[in-house]
Amino acid sequence: MAADTQETLVQIRLLMHSAGVRRLSLDGDIPSEPTTFGQRLSEAYNLLDDLIGDGGGTTPPPPTVVSVAVTASNDTVIIGGSSETLTATVTWSDSTTSVPTSGVTWSAFYPGFTVTGGAGTAAMQASSSAAEGSTSVIAQYSGVSSAAFHVTIAVAE
Repeated sequence: MAADTQETLVQIRLLMHSAGVRRLSLDGDIPSEPTTFGQRLSEAYNLLDDLIGDGGGTTPPPPTVVSVAVTASNDTVIIGGSSETLTATVTWSDSTTSVPTSGVTWSAFYPGFTVTGGAGTAAMQASSSAAEGSTSVIAQYSGVSSAAFHVTIAVAE
């Protein structure tokens, strides 16, 4: 079952649970086809319970960070030029991706080269005191680090 479908079913189930709908046994003189709204709602609850299991009214654990990937508007930064944008994209255990709005730590170690920003987007720039060369940028989010993203630091042509 797709993760978004399962999440929707969990939300419906929790709404039904909070509304006081409980599993009803349809035995004895009660017809097997639900005839009242309450019976129909109970059957829907039972179906959801069968589809997603008996979680005891609890929600599944939140997804966890699987990986962090860094991309850039340009992988070459001009000495003394304008900044380039870096983006950290997080892949979650439920296979979704997102760009965090906070909590990202950016690292780069090269004289005259800076990365600024604490969100999933940051600016990288080489000051006029930087020398030509290359460096790597790493983003960390929720304890998970990206692979090194290689940046070339160059003189304007």
